[in-house]
Amino acid sequence: MIRGKHAVAGLLVVAGTGLLGMACAKNESTLFVRDVKQVSGDNCAATADETSPAWLSGVLDVAIRLEYDATLLIGSQLVEQGDPLTLRTETSKVQLYATDVQVLDEDGNVYAYADANGDHTAEFSTPSAGFVNASAGNATAYGLIGATLIDYNTASDLRAQLNQPTHPERSLVASVVVHGRTLGSNELVTAPFTFPIRVCYGCLVSFPPDAIEDNPKYPPVNCRNTQAATDKLVGCRLGQDEVVPCTQCKSVNAEVCNP
Repeated sequence: MIRGKHAVAGLLVVAGTGLLGMACAKNESTLFVRDVKQVSGDNCAATADETSPAWLSGVLDVAIRLEYDATLLIGSQLVEQGDPLTLRTETSKVQLYATDVQVLDEDGNVYAYADANGDHTAEFSTPSAGFVNASAGNATAYGLIGATLIDYNTASDLRAQLNQPTHPERSLVASVVVHGRTLGSNELVTAPFTFPIRVCYGCLVSFPPDAIEDNPKYPPVNCRNTQAATDKLVGCRLGQDEVVPCTQCKSVNAEVCNP
């Protein structure tokens, strides 16, 4: 599934190069990424509101998860056009349709890796969907769009690096650009938005006391008490940003979550 997504994304880049090159707005203040929203609740939803909780940085535990997915808050400063008392169509609303991402290493270079298929860099485009209404007066209008900030292939390479006895960590930065199109067919692009992401192996796993079985056969820290509560999921994206009880992840990676 991941390969298919990146294949489609690659087609998007090739097919859209001419269009974006001719029509993208150079005024990058018109459309902008404000922040990365926290998602919560039973439906793991975010609110398109500048005052709702946001992440200042992210954490990806590649022992559990192999993508970093974000919900971006997008602001538009395009104002409604014409006389509001006159019947007309509104062309300043913006459809969001794609994100371009580069994953940068500690030196600010695009993260590079090699696999059986050759040498690669961690830069990719992904189709997505979102919508922003026209702003009214001086009030900025906001909408949301989903974006993958670290892709499966990059995270897989990082897992191979970090699955070491010392469990090193990496401090990476995702640089993301969002593409939109007004209902009047004008192309818009945001300035690059940078978001730091700490990548680790097993750092988000916790071991609640009720999950540990006190038995000399097992390590002092384990997740072998089958009576421990497992019914409530913690967090909306397991292995990303929030601590994960071992009872929730031991079926994903028993070596880390059930030592």
